Amino acid sequence: MSRPRLIERLNAGLQRKLTLISAPAGFGKTTLLSEWISESASQRCDRPVAWVSLDEGDNDPTRFWSYLSAALQKAQPGIGETASTMLRSTPPPAIETILTTLINEIVAVSQGDHEGRSYILVLDDYQMIKEQSIHESLAFLLDHLPPQMHLGLATRVDPPLNIARLRVRGQMTEIRADDLRFTPDEAASFLNQVMGLGLSQKDVAALEARTEGWIAGLQVAAMAMQGRDDLSGFIAAFTGSHRYILSYLVEEVLQQQPEHIRAFLLQTAILDRLSSSLCDAVLRISESTSQRISESTNEQGYDSLVRRPPDSQAVLELLEDTNLFIIPLDDERHWYRYHRLFNDVLRARLEREFETGEIRTLHRRASDWYDQHGFVLRGVQHALNAQDHERAAQLIERHAEEIFQRSELNTLLEWIRALPGELVEERPLLSMIYGWALLATGHADEAEQCMRNIERAVGTTADVLASDSAERRALTPEALGALVEVTVLRISQAVSQFDIPFVLELTQRVLPYVDDDTRPYLYNRPADLRPVVIFDMALAYEFSGQVDAASQAFADAAELSRERRNQFILLMAMSHLAQLQVLQGQLREAEKTYRQALQWGTKIAGPSSPIVGFAHIGLGNLSYERNELDAALTRLQEGITLLKPWRNREGLLAGYIGLARAKRAQGDWSSAFEAVDALTELCSTPETQMMAPAVEAFRASLLIEQGNLDAAQQWAGTSGLSADGELVYLREGETLILARALIAQQKLDETIRLLTRLLAAAQDGRRGGRVIEVLALQAVALKAQGRQAEALAALKRALALAGPEGYARVFIDQGKVMAALLSQVDILPAYVGRLLVALEDETRAKQLALSGSTELAEVLPKGRTAEEPALSPDIDQSSLVEPLSERELELLRLIAAGMTNRAIAESLMVSVNTVKTHARSIYDKLGVRNRTQAAARARELGLI
Repeated sequence: MSRPRLIERLNAGLQRKLTLISAPAGFGKTTLLSEWISESASQRCDRPVAWVSLDEGDNDPTRFWSYLSAALQKAQPGIGETASTMLRSTPPPAIETILTTLINEIVAVSQGDHEGRSYILVLDDYQMIKEQSIHESLAFLLDHLPPQMHLGLATRVDPPLNIARLRVRGQMTEIRADDLRFTPDEAASFLNQVMGLGLSQKDVAALEARTEGWIAGLQVAAMAMQGRDDLSGFIAAFTGSHRYILSYLVEEVLQQQPEHIRAFLLQTAILDRLSSSLCDAVLRISESTSQRISESTNEQGYDSLVRRPPDSQAVLELLEDTNLFIIPLDDERHWYRYHRLFNDVLRARLEREFETGEIRTLHRRASDWYDQHGFVLRGVQHALNAQDHERAAQLIERHAEEIFQRSELNTLLEWIRALPGELVEERPLLSMIYGWALLATGHADEAEQCMRNIERAVGTTADVLASDSAERRALTPEALGALVEVTVLRISQAVSQFDIPFVLELTQRVLPYVDDDTRPYLYNRPADLRPVVIFDMALAYEFSGQVDAASQAFADAAELSRERRNQFILLMAMSHLAQLQVLQGQLREAEKTYRQALQWGTKIAGPSSPIVGFAHIGLGNLSYERNELDAALTRLQEGITLLKPWRNREGLLAGYIGLARAKRAQGDWSSAFEAVDALTELCSTPETQMMAPAVEAFRASLLIEQGNLDAAQQWAGTSGLSADGELVYLREGETLILARALIAQQKLDETIRLLTRLLAAAQDGRRGGRVIEVLALQAVALKAQGRQAEALAALKRALALAGPEGYARVFIDQGKVMAALLSQVDILPAYVGRLLVALEDETRAKQLALSGSTELAEVLPKGRTAEEPALSPDIDQSSLVEPLSERELELLRLIAAGMTNRAIAESLMVSVNTVKTHARSIYDKLGVRNRTQAAARARELGLI
């Protein structure tokens, strides 16, 4: 049935964001969408279409967005590639970050489409989605949907999106049950022309009135009337609700089917998807039987089929040909599904006619087939439906690594929680998998029970590893490996709970065991466990102040993780290593490490992965220290944007504090305090509250600079720090702020005592960067006390250490007092001269900012105001008709460097087609024809 009146409405709605087709079951939603995107409809709208048919198993966010990305890639190469890569990472980035990347890819590919086409994404049966996080992420996509994309939703119930707002803004086309109902003319055409019933106008009107234009009711009624003589009497015989009518009519249809066709329908009703091979397996039809039946069918037609045992492929084709509520899912007719209402009735009838054991046998056969053909998720689900918990556990254990790699951990947890608790307790491997999944999803406390299950199965606790006792020597290799892995799991648990002494104890205990590649482990391999243990050990060294040991361990963890392509530990280890290099005063080495981390992270995870946000923030803080404020802001804002959805506390702490410093340096105090407020909000959850002291300390430092001595005194009194108290390594930054507060309050004796102790601790700990900070502050305190010679001596020591590494802000941030001191030193004249110029410019800029003068723009870099920092300060694209995007600028630099398209694709983790698409867009914007001309034009414009 062609429905031009509805197709016209669908096409007209393409200029809006959303088409919502919402109606109860059986109103032809999927059929209408199928017609819309069929060849004839596509000729009208001329847009590539991505289609996703949803079911209950798609409530895992990772799986949902993976399917969606795959559908987009099929519709248009180049869209969804990076998003798919990010979804496969462990742990995956926040969905908002992935969707931002997806949106950027849609825009980029659309810009490269010279026909100017946009894309339609259809989500069919959206009522199957119950997971709130999916609704929220879809709302995010819809809010930010570019004009190059149109979303179509078919659903039985309205989705929990902001429908009212979309309706008021004219951003949505709605097609509902009243629109979908067959009109009297459409009902007559369907019943008489399509179904060939030859009904009178009166009978058509009666049937249409009985069903109220409900398409499913009309369809089943038509099938039930096939071969009947008294059609008018039949039409008058049934009344009631839609559900009652459908049940009644389906029963009528089923009664007309040959017994083996009826049996086929009932027994395959357990399947969400149908293929001939799968149905054969569920019905236990052999290949020889199928071949014989197929040959007979080909010779004699379908009439002979109904008298023989069913061949699944022939039956599926017969069901499609007779329009018996079956829907093809691909163009090749390999996969089908039953109409959901029809399937509901079939399953209800199956439960009445078959024993529970027989139904479970059907599910078990389906599970076997799915497992053999590599469909892990459906294999496990059918095992659970069969109540075959032992088999479900075996499948989970066998395929756990694959599930972890796909980051479908919510599904994994749901499966294990569906198993009997005693079964999980009895299976050490399953408990280990459960424990890792709980830790990876933030359920550290629940993981403890999993570790106890394993120790109970082994017969002893992991504490036995602490000594070379007879009990330990008596353990089998398998039991020893299980206890080693329990210890690694417990280390990760202790890290999440910030129990650093326990981390250090356990890492030292387990390290000798994970160096043995021949040892059997319960779940992971030594090559997987070793970088985890070494990274956790490095954290313990770092947090206990053992900088050299921590640096070496982070470097080792990074190298091992790179070999294993464990992107999370790789990037985290390199970021921590770079932070320690900064602490040691090795800014140049830190920059190399951050840039290498950015390069590796971009290659492995993609440029938009949150994991590369650490490198951006690190490079931003280095740029700040070198007084490159615009570059610092660009990096810091990029890093914060990437990490914010992840709510990673240490990355965001460094990012927002760096941002506040850069804004303060530009005289933009309001933005500086806004950055601190963002951190305060971040500290509102229990797991982030440990950041609060550092945040409040930095807020106090801003207030001190503004001359708010009351605030400084109040913070100092509540900080738990004092000039003569114990020095805590992890609070050294806060202790330096205390020294600033003491200087502001003219408590100089206390200040100098505190700084002397801090200097000794930093020197003993080989923390050269901290030594520079303490010496600079010490020089200010000594000058304030009138000890000019000692102040200059301290400053000279600081300059000698800082000059080769390019330090600047550590001196500039001290203001006028530092300027006076620098003007009197007699070393490193060029370096000191640059510092004095920077101090003079900043002092003037701050004065102008306080006065509200418009001259501020003249003293800030590149003529930009503090309120409008440039994202790309070195690039002027004003001469271009359309500016290049950040992605295109990145690719342009690689083209100019002489890299081939394939090399660029590998570097950016995209396809060669995507590179070509971007390149065409670049050539158009630059007005050139090839790579050589593009590189020349880019250099001429100063783009590279």
